[in-house]
Amino acid sequence: MEFKEVYVSVSEVELWSTDTVVKWLHSRGFSLCEYYFLRNDIDGYTLVRLTEDDLRRPPVSMEKLGDIKRIIGAIDKLVPSRNRFRVDADCPIKLQSSVTSQSSNTEKFNSSSSYTESNRRRYSTNLKPEKFKMCVAACYSSAVMYLCAVIMTIVNERVPDMETYPPLPDLFLDILPFVPWAFHAAEYIALTLFAVFGFVVFTHKHRFIILRRYCSLVGTLFLLRGICMLITSLSVPCRTFQCYRYSDPDLYSKLKRAWDIVCCGGMALNGVRYCGDYMFSGHTTLLTLVSLFIDEYSDKRYPIVKTLCWILALFGIFFVMAGHEHYSIDVFIAFYLTTRLFLYYHTLADNNARLRYDTSRRKMWFPLFTYFESEADGSIPHEYDWPLGLPRFISKHLFRDREKTE
Repeated sequence: MEFKEVYVSVSEVELWSTDTVVKWLHSRGFSLCEYYFLRNDIDGYTLVRLTEDDLRRPPVSMEKLGDIKRIIGAIDKLVPSRNRFRVDADCPIKLQSSVTSQSSNTEKFNSSSSYTESNRRRYSTNLKPEKFKMCVAACYSSAVMYLCAVIMTIVNERVPDMETYPPLPDLFLDILPFVPWAFHAAEYIALTLFAVFGFVVFTHKHRFIILRRYCSLVGTLFLLRGICMLITSLSVPCRTFQCYRYSDPDLYSKLKRAWDIVCCGGMALNGVRYCGDYMFSGHTTLLTLVSLFIDEYSDKRYPIVKTLCWILALFGIFFVMAGHEHYSIDVFIAFYLTTRLFLYYHTLADNNARLRYDTSRRKMWFPLFTYFESEADGSIPHEYDWPLGLPRFISKHLFRDREKTE
């Protein structure tokens, strides 16, 4: 897009809002620096008085010397005769804009710029850890997990007899041969992804917000899974699968068996072998969800980590089907529901500030989200620190707070 050069006064630039300053930064090629200006509410009045020390020192704390020099140079070009600490309000400046009228050029700059507010990612300005909400989310997910374990003990007694009800026709399971070790391999992959996710959460500056969102999504997804398991009982998907039916004489025995399932993490590696919990796949849900969280919150400087985690997750999902532990439809529904719910949750959280007018409907349909994300007003910035006091010379190079833009 071509811009004409016109003259405006400094007093007019001082009326710029923070959004206008950010648009000017974008037009000058400083997209990666917008977050610093948004976070510190730098408007036009502040822009014409910025110095290198202002950008280098807290609270702005820009780290790249090249960016600092180039931004100051661009401001100097914008305001040629400005003093570092005092600007003549009558000094004319040059600005790139698509307008030809001097009296209305600022307004037209806002409307005609190709870069609009919807094209950039807004970062949250309210990043309180809210540990109590995180504890509530953890209790919610733990209670749902135990409820799912209780439902597993119930559906295990109701699973249809294999001789009377053979496995249902399945397009992929009919093609894939049964691999005895595949399901265990999927669980090893899940443990690996959980280790990576744990490291990401441990080193992220806003770890409590991430944990709250993870527990909220896990609880909701497994609550849906428990309802689906209880409503419909499917036949065993593989004739070679050894299904052990446990008949508990009373409720206490069921509750105790459910507690054993929770303590073992519901993993076949720990001896958990139950039938009937098919619709939908819990292993696929966790493999997908953990990969999504790693993709969303890990450091953007290391894209290879995201790629490897997604490759592992896809292999894990394939091994779930190769072990004939679930029908293909179980895996597909688990993947679809997990990705959609993750997307909807984060889209609502990132745009929460813009949807304040619709709180009544969101409270009715998403009561937990409304409570957990009541303070959210944007995306979580990619900022990292080491909570255990890592030596400065190491943390300076490994865990630097820096903004990431999509």
